[in-house]
Amino acid sequence: MKKLFCVIIAMAMIISLTACAKEDVPTVDAAESPIAEQVVTEDAVVAEIPTASEDGEPEIMIPAADAAELPPAQPDPNNQFGVDANINVETIDEWLGLDFVAYRDVRMMIDPGCYEAICGDSVLSGIVDGFEVVPYPYLATLTGLPPEVAKTQYDGDKLFDLEFDESGAITSVKANFVESEAIINDLFPKGQPIFLMCGGGGYASFTKNLLIQLGYDETMIYNVGGYWQYAAEGPGANTVEIKTTVDGVEYNAFHRLDYHYIDFSQLHPVD
Repeated sequence: MKKLFCVIIAMAMIISLTACAKEDVPTVDAAESPIAEQVVTEDAVVAEIPTASEDGEPEIMIPAADAAELPPAQPDPNNQFGVDANINVETIDEWLGLDFVAYRDVRMMIDPGCYEAICGDSVLSGIVDGFEVVPYPYLATLTGLPPEVAKTQYDGDKLFDLEFDESGAITSVKANFVESEAIINDLFPKGQPIFLMCGGGGYASFTKNLLIQLGYDETMIYNVGGYWQYAAEGPGANTVEIKTTVDGVEYNAFHRLDYHYIDFSQLHPVD
């Protein structure tokens, strides 16, 4: 009897404690819950998943917040080379250091064309910081250069032969090597903005036209213009000096360049 009494008392205490515990737990309205506040709003940036392009190559996806920073490429109709109206040598310092942009300077280190005859520089004497060097004359046919330059212009190996109409527009593109298009795709990544610069704007224009012919999105290719204008009033804020002087001796510090070398001897000519 005593044991039965103890069991009844114990059960009564358990029921009492359980009831107290329930009273101590506050009831939380779903709308006031911290978890309920963790919802995705319209302004939230959602991660994008890379998709494959028509040729099977993965396309580089640009986060929406970054893509919104760039206006679409808009060539200035008053510029003979189609330099971009928004992103050019006057504004380029504001658009440097973007990890989703491919920066390319398409000059040769030493161009055989006599650019001094048109107040230019045949030597890549300086470059804007962050630009990688991919010389256009190694990519495709040169045309339309000033006569003073054209008579000594580069005429060696190149990835593509181009034909032009009377206005200078490309009418055909012929690959000279099996690897030509693969090299272009490596040097100029598709699916992301590409900033092109050269000495005066001409080589950058040629490069843009070539890329468009090869299927690149023209709204993502910007002719930034010429380094000579960028440095016209002295080295720009983000200049890397290449032509320099040490102990009174002038030399070209080409080792400072991020230079892409094309070894044509390793390529396979198209039959």
